[in-house]
Amino acid sequence: MMDYLFQITFYASVMVYGGRKEADGGLLACCYKLKSRKNTTNDHYMQQPYIHRWFGDTYAPFILRKDVRIISMIAFLIYASLAIYGCISISVDISPRKYIRDDSPIQPFINLAGELNFFFFFSFNL
Repeated sequence: MMDYLFQITFYASVMVYGGRKEADGGLLACCYKLKSRKNTTNDHYMQQPYIHRWFGDTYAPFILRKDVRIISMIAFLIYASLAIYGCISISVDISPRKYIRDDSPIQPFINLAGELNFFFFFSFNL
């Protein structure tokens, strides 16, 4: 879930930068600006949609408040520390015995490899 939120946040930031570049007369994929054209549209038709006004007038000032930024940073640090702890505490057991059927003809070789420590460079728990 957090990965999804991080991806959406990154996508939204790329869209903001792209919108700013397009508003300045450029294209997101290009490094140059287009020549300015005369603006023949009426400002009456250029009203911002409701969701744009809500994000600009309500949501953005809310998340930019100092207390919300501090709470967000604390929540992120807690999440990151739990994620690091979870990654450290995972025990990986990739022994071949778990992936080969008991009646397989290769099973005696796996048992012999465990006795002789044939796969010394792997940490198998045979």
